[in-house]
Amino acid sequence: MKKGFTLVELLATITILAVILAIAVPQVIKVIDGSRDKAYENQKKLILDTVDIYIEENNINPYTIDNVTHITLLDLQNEGLLPSPLKNPKGGNFSEDTLITISINEEGNLVIDLNLP
Repeated sequence: MKKGFTLVELLATITILAVILAIAVPQVIKVIDGSRDKAYENQKKLILDTVDIYIEENNINPYTIDNVTHITLLDLQNEGLLPSPLKNPKGGNFSEDTLITISINEEGNLVIDLNLP
């Protein structure tokens, strides 16, 4: 008697593996995308926290400068507060020319606007 698998057995095995992959791959991609989104939000929080430090260290008082101040990521990197280049979790690096607007809203609260991609 011959030992081995028949063509039908091999096709059944391949079909089962294809079904498993068809179910698993989209879930894995969803998890990876979710991780990137979370890392992106954490990177934005890091930049916002760094802007707060920059404001304190450079004695910037947005209440006295026409209520608007502009800085860039390069300013934060030159101060040694952020690494250069700053990685974008969604791909590539953030541009050093990214403008950050520091202003005061109508209620008198500090507003930091990141113009990130």
